[in-house]
Amino acid sequence: MIAMPIPHLHSWANLFDEWSDDSIEFVRQAGPKIVFVAVTTCVIILFLRWMARRTMWLKTRQLPGGVRSQQVSTLAKVISDVGSYVVGTLGALEILALCGLNLQPLLASAGIAGIAIGFGSQALIKDVLTGFFILFDDQYALGDKVQIAGVKGTVEEISLRRTILRDDDGSLYTIPNSEIRVVSNLSRDWAQLPITVTVPYQLPSQEIERVVTAVAQEFAADSRFTADLEGPPQFAGLDRTGNGTADYLILLRSRPTRQFVLARELRLRIKERFEQEQIPADNSPARVYVATDPPTGSTS
Repeated sequence: MIAMPIPHLHSWANLFDEWSDDSIEFVRQAGPKIVFVAVTTCVIILFLRWMARRTMWLKTRQLPGGVRSQQVSTLAKVISDVGSYVVGTLGALEILALCGLNLQPLLASAGIAGIAIGFGSQALIKDVLTGFFILFDDQYALGDKVQIAGVKGTVEEISLRRTILRDDDGSLYTIPNSEIRVVSNLSRDWAQLPITVTVPYQLPSQEIERVVTAVAQEFAADSRFTADLEGPPQFAGLDRTGNGTADYLILLRSRPTRQFVLARELRLRIKERFEQEQIPADNSPARVYVATDPPTGSTS
């Protein structure tokens, strides 16, 4: 009995042969280009991220022209993130084009969809624009302690869309940039803390000034605190009287965020000196009162 050829099997065999030839041609022609584009894209993204990490060493160095290391680090991170997204998108589009896909209908559809999404994402656009001006104006940077949107904390992350703060309790706050209206940066240049010393009204002002000034000079000469101080604490004079007491104001100027640590040490030294010289506080010889909250109506 003679076996008759099956037309369907012959057609499928020809089809598989054609697919095999097309695959080989595709790998031979487009394969190297796709690999080159993919490798190049990955190398550029890795380079951008490496450069962002590399700028971290600037935090320990002084930069010329008033440029802050935190500012450079923040800009480098944002540029790295944005650059990675752009390079990744362009690389993906180029690979799709090498695969033979017609990108014009895809881009046209994306443009129409982008317009529709744009109307529904005005808050996102506002976040990005606000984030751009925050970075451009250098309002704050990574590591700064700030108060924004009613929240105070240290900036742990900043992007064109959001800012992340961590407060002293460890709580993490994510704030959209569009919610930021007023920025209080507590890490710029210097910080000043008023310290109020309360003593009985009848004590001579010259005596209080002599004791406080001596303590302030000894405090400023201590090598443990010299680097954090912006000069010796200043005796500002009599600030308020009433109820048989007199309040004297001391101004402590220091590096940002260091004023509270220094104020605690200065208060302790003033207390100890008052006790040594038997200077009472209020009207009681057994108690010394030193406060850091300026009284109502005080002047800096």
